[in-house]
Amino acid sequence: MNADDFWGEPIYRYTRADALRDGVLIDITKTASVCARLQVPTAITHGLWHALAPGEPFDPQDERLKAVLYGLLFASVGFISSQSFDTPGAQIMSYGIVVEGRELKVKAAAHLDERGRPVCTLMRISED
Repeated sequence: MNADDFWGEPIYRYTRADALRDGVLIDITKTASVCARLQVPTAITHGLWHALAPGEPFDPQDERLKAVLYGLLFASVGFISSQSFDTPGAQIMSYGIVVEGRELKVKAAAHLDERGRPVCTLMRISED
């Protein structure tokens, strides 16, 4: 039994497209393709950007963002320590990096968007 069977059809779904439009997620696809070699649409949460650059407007060329993406690349090939696990809806990798002297725990989720296309979302370890 899934949630829809138990609760019935949802009356509203908040999609990835909604989150991108609302600014909850920030599209970093172009930077991620260069720095992390990702070939799928990629976004970070507003919370992760705020942790990287408190109070600053988003800049897709920011070196702190690039550090997060290089960290993902290095974690994916085993150059830095990471933990990976699967959930029913995503494959998750968590890793730590140091940005401007601060340790930051990052979670990368590879999952399908509302249309069934593969995407990647980067967030703080404490975010869902």
